[in-house]
Amino acid sequence: MQQPDLGPSLASAAAMATTGSVGALETALGRLGLKTPIPMFAAANVLNNPLDIARSYLADALLSLVEADPAKVYDSIQSSPNDTAAGDLCVKLPKFSPKDSDVEEFGFELMQKVRVLYHTEGGTGLALANVTLTQ
Repeated sequence: MQQPDLGPSLASAAAMATTGSVGALETALGRLGLKTPIPMFAAANVLNNPLDIARSYLADALLSLVEADPAKVYDSIQSSPNDTAAGDLCVKLPKFSPKDSDVEEFGFELMQKVRVLYHTEGGTGLALANVTLTQ
């Protein structure tokens, strides 16, 4: 299934993040089909760091799949060390995997749940092509 090209719209939403209010940003994101309000995390600065918008939505999606500390899940989502300019995200599993668990097995199970969530949501709202789960 091909994802829709949201380039210009997403760019305008990101521009709104640095110039508008949270309400205006949520209106723009809602027009793109994202659920609002934006999931809030203490470390997120959605008005000054547009990548925090993606981190917030991804952390919210991950929290719908696992029981974990919300702050740890959000903090585990980092820019990919391979190409920070592309906006790719990397999820560092050891930061929120259950204590005494096999991180590789936890990652495999989480990816299966993410795939189910993605297909259940109709392939919209959560683009997984640029998210990597790492140890």
